[in-house]
Amino acid sequence: MAQECQEKPACASCGENHRSIACPSIKNPKCPNCKGNYPAWSINCPKRKAPLASPSEAAPVQILNSSTSSDESDDPTVEQFTRIDSLIKFTTQVLSNIFPDKRELITQAVPIACASFLNRTAIINYSGNRVHITIAPLFI
Repeated sequence: MAQECQEKPACASCGENHRSIACPSIKNPKCPNCKGNYPAWSINCPKRKAPLASPSEAAPVQILNSSTSSDESDDPTVEQFTRIDSLIKFTTQVLSNIFPDKRELITQAVPIACASFLNRTAIINYSGNRVHITIAPLFI
C-alpha cells in the first residue's frame, strides 16, 4: 500500500516530510494536527475523531428482505421499479458501511434523494446493524 501511494510521507511524531521510524524528534513529538506535545495518534489530540460509542455502531450493515409496494404486477414498469429498489438498498448499505458514524444522516438523506430524484418514498429503520427499508412509488 505504501508503495502505491503518490503522496510524500508525513511523520506522525512531528508532521515533517519523512517516515515516522526515521524521526529525529521521536523523543519530543509534536502533533501535526494540533501542535500538542504528543504524536498524531494520541488520544489527547482534540482534532482526533471521537470513537464510535459501541462496536455495533461500526458493524457492517445487513439489509433485511424488505417489502416493496407495487399495485400492478402486470405493469411493464415493475422491472424498472425492482431495479430502482435494488439500487436504493445497495446504496444505503454501502454508505452505511463506509460511514458508520453517519447512519443517522444517511437515514435522513436517502428518503429525500429518493423522493427528489427517483420519485419514490423510502422508509429506513435501523436495528443495530440490521436495516429494514420499505420503498414505494411516491404518490402526490
